[in-house]
Amino acid sequence: MKLDNIDKLIIGTRSSPLALAQTQLVVDELEKTFPSITEVIQVKKIKVSGDKYKNKPLRNIGGKSLFTKEIDQALLDNKIDIAVHSMKDVDSTIPSGLLTAAVIEREDPREFLLSKTAKNIESLDDDAIIGTSSLRRKAQLQNKKPRLTFVELRGNILKRIEKFNLGEFDATILAYAGLKRLGISANGFLIELDSMLPCLAQGIIGLTVLEKNYQVREIVSKINHQNTFNELNCERALLTSLGATCNTPVSGLAKINNDQIFLQSEVYSLDGRDSYSTQIEGKVADAEFIGSEAGKKLINLTPRRIIESWKRTSLF
Repeated sequence: MKLDNIDKLIIGTRSSPLALAQTQLVVDELEKTFPSITEVIQVKKIKVSGDKYKNKPLRNIGGKSLFTKEIDQALLDNKIDIAVHSMKDVDSTIPSGLLTAAVIEREDPREFLLSKTAKNIESLDDDAIIGTSSLRRKAQLQNKKPRLTFVELRGNILKRIEKFNLGEFDATILAYAGLKRLGISANGFLIELDSMLPCLAQGIIGLTVLEKNYQVREIVSKINHQNTFNELNCERALLTSLGATCNTPVSGLAKINNDQIFLQSEVYSLDGRDSYSTQIEGKVADAEFIGSEAGKKLINLTPRRIIESWKRTSLF
C-alpha cells in the first residue's frame, strides 16, 4: 500500500504518561509496516475531562466517556485521523460515525497489587486501607477480605504510586499492562487470573477512526492484531449485553487457542458478598455471539435487587 497522497496523519491521545507511551507503541507498529509514514505522523495531545476533574468519582461526573469524548469529538470534527484509546476506558457504545478499526497485540491483562508487606491478597491485613475508585476492584477484594477499608483514588498511574509511597493507604490495585508499558518496577505482586479476573478489555489499545474514512481504515488494518481484536469484540459484546456501565462490578477475560475462544466472566454485589460467574467456549468466528450470551447468562444468574443496586450506587 502506498502513502504518496497522504501529507499528514494526526493521531490523537490523552496527555498522560501512559497514554503517550501507548500511542508510541501504535506509532512504532505503523512505522514497522510503513517506514515512510514517519514523515507524516503527528501526535496531538488532547486534554480530556477525566484528567481535569481528578477529585470526584467518575461515576458521579459522567463515567468512562470522560477519558474519550474530547478525543472522539476531535475525530468527528476532522481535527485528527486516529484516536488511540485504552479499550477498558471506552463505553460499550461509541459515538455514531466512529469505528474501532484495529488493535495492537494485547499486553498482559492481569492485575497488580501494590503493597509493601502483602505477598498475596490473602495476606493483606484484614483492616488494611485500600486506595481505589473502582467498584469492581472494591467488590472483588471485599469478596475475599470483607473488613477492608476503602478510600477514593484517582489520577494517573504515577500519581497513584506517589500517593502509595507517601503512605496515604496500605495497598492499591493497578493494571499490570500500564506498569509494563511505562517500564515501572513496583513493590507488590501479580494477581493470577484464578484469583482475580481483570476489567474487560484490560491491556488492549484500540485505534478508533471515522467510519467513512476508508483510507485511514485501510492503513490501520495493516497493523491489526486479529486475535486481540476477536477477544475485544467478545468482551465488549458481553458489556453491551449486560448493559454495563462504570457502576457495574463486572470482570472477565476472553482467551483464544487456535480456532477456539474461551470467555470467563463474573459480576459482584456492591459489597462483594455475592458473585455470579459464567464460562463459555466456542468458535472464534462466533466471538461476539459468545460475549452476548455470557452477558445474558449473567443477567439471568444475578438477583434483580443486585442489578438494581448498580444503578443507584455510590462507593463512599
